[in-house]
Amino acid sequence: MLAPTLSRLPMDFTEMVAFSVLGIPYSSLDRIRTTIELQRAGDCILTPDRAYGDYNLAATARGVSKWTGVVAYCARYGVDTERVLAIGDDDNDVSMIDNACVGLAMTHASPAVAEVASAMVDDWTQLLDYL
Repeated sequence: MLAPTLSRLPMDFTEMVAFSVLGIPYSSLDRIRTTIELQRAGDCILTPDRAYGDYNLAATARGVSKWTGVVAYCARYGVDTERVLAIGDDDNDVSMIDNACVGLAMTHASPAVAEVASAMVDDWTQLLDYL
C-alpha cells in the first residue's frame, strides 16, 4: 500500500526508476521504504519535510542518484565532471555535493549535506562568488 489516501493496491517496485512522496507521516513512508528494501528494488532516503510537514521519501533504482545523473549529463555533453558545481539542501543531495568539484549547501541544509559541502550559502546571489 502506497499511502491510505493514494492506493490500497500492493505495489511492485522491481521496475522502479525513481519517485518521491512528499508530506506523508513517517509510519506510512517507512512501510514503503521497507518494502522497496525487502524487494531489493532501489535505494530510499526518508527525511523530514520542511515545506509540507511530515516526511518525504525519495526512491530511486539501485545505484541511481543525483550525482549519477550529473555524470550522465556530463558524458553526453562532453563536460568534465571535475568542473561541476552543485548545490543542495537535503539528504538526497549528499552524493552530488560530495562528488562535485565545488559542493555548496544552503544554510538550511540537512546536517548530512552541511558535513560534505565545500561551503554554505544563504542567498542565491552568493553563488556568483563560486562561478
